[in-house]
Amino acid sequence: MTIQAPGALPINTFGIPTVRETVTGEPELIYISGIPLKPWYIPGHGRLWVPIDNTGHAFTVFCRHIADVDELANDGRLVLVDGVTGSGKTSLIHKCVDHLHARLAEALGRPVDPAPRSPEDHWRPRERPAPGICIVDLSDRAEKVAYDDTGELRALDAINRTIFRHVVSGVRSHGHETPDLDRLVTDAADPVDDDHRPAHRLSELYERLSEVLRDRRLFALIVLPYIPLGTPDAHLRFVRGHLNFCERRIVFFAETTEPDLMENMAPTLPWDQRQLVTHLSIGPLRGNDWESFVQARLDLPGLPAAHVIIAPEALARITPENENPHGTVRGLQNDLYALGEIARLDGRDVISDADVIALAHQRLDDERMRRRPPASGQPGQKGPVE
Repeated sequence: MTIQAPGALPINTFGIPTVRETVTGEPELIYISGIPLKPWYIPGHGRLWVPIDNTGHAFTVFCRHIADVDELANDGRLVLVDGVTGSGKTSLIHKCVDHLHARLAEALGRPVDPAPRSPEDHWRPRERPAPGICIVDLSDRAEKVAYDDTGELRALDAINRTIFRHVVSGVRSHGHETPDLDRLVTDAADPVDDDHRPAHRLSELYERLSEVLRDRRLFALIVLPYIPLGTPDAHLRFVRGHLNFCERRIVFFAETTEPDLMENMAPTLPWDQRQLVTHLSIGPLRGNDWESFVQARLDLPGLPAAHVIIAPEALARITPENENPHGTVRGLQNDLYALGEIARLDGRDVISDADVIALAHQRLDDERMRRRPPASGQPGQKGPVE
C-alpha cells in the first residue's frame, strides 16, 4: 500500500488517514477531513481518537454498561449518543464498536489482529471483523436508505425496511449465505398497493434474524444512519422502533442532535426495555481540549518524514486563552486541516502565523458571501418591483 501522498509535497498531519483505490486498483493512503474515525476498520484511527470535551467519560459509561458481553447472547442493546452537530458522535460510536468488537472476539476465543508489525500496518484496513462478528456500518448510507429515486423522503416504515435489508445483506457479505437470510430479504420487501398479502412485521423479521445469528453463533453490530426526519417526534419514533428490534445478539448504535430524546422516550419504556439502552451525551469543546487534540495529531505512527507541523506562534494564535473559536471537534479538525493544506500546497512542512491569519480572513470572506443578499435575478432574489 502506498503511504506517501503523490509527488514531493509533505503529508498533512491534520488529515485523517484513509484508503482509496487508485486507477490501477492498488490501495493508497490519503489524508482528508470531514470523515469519522473508524478504528474497527483502520486500527490507527484508534490512536487519533482523543477524549476531549466529555467523550472520555461517555466512553467509560459505555464500557461499564456493556461490561459483560455474555449478556448479549440473551438480550439486544441500543446505544444512543446525543450531541450537537459536529461534536464527534459518529467517531464515538465507532470507538464503542471497536471496543465491543474486541471484547466479543476475545470472549469467542478469536482475538482481533495482533499488534501491527510495522508503523504502516496501523493504517491498513482490516479485511473483515473477527470470526463470529458482523459489523454493518450504515453511518454514511443515509441518502440511500432514506430517499426514493425521486429524492423524496420515504415513509418511516419503508426506511426501516430498507435498513433491515442492508443489515441482512451486511451479514451475508461477511460470508454467511443461508436460505434463511435469502427469505428474510424477500419478506422485508415494501408492500405495494396491489399486493394484498399482509406485510411481514419488522419485529418478526428481526426475531428471525436473531435466530439465524444464534444458530450460527454470530453477533451483529449495526451502526444506524443519522436521518433528518423533520421533527423530534419522527426521530423519537425511529429510535424507539429500533429499540423494539433489539433482539438477542443484535446491538444497534444510533445518534441524534435532539438533547431531550432519551428523556422524552424513557417514560414510555417498560423497565426491562429501559435496561437495554445505553445513553451517552457529548458536548462542545472546552478548556484546553485543542491542546490535547493537536498533540495527538502531531504524534502519528507510520507517517513519512515530511509531514506538516505547527509553529508555536501559530499554535498560540489559533488557540487563544479561555476561548475556543472552533466550537466543536469537527470545527477544530477542519480548521487544522485547512491550515495544513495552506502550508503543504506551498511546499512547506510548518504552519506559520501568517497561515492562521490568512485562514481567518478567508473564513470572514466566506461568511460575508454567505450573508450577502443575492443579486437581482439570482436564486433567492425576487425580480425587480415594477
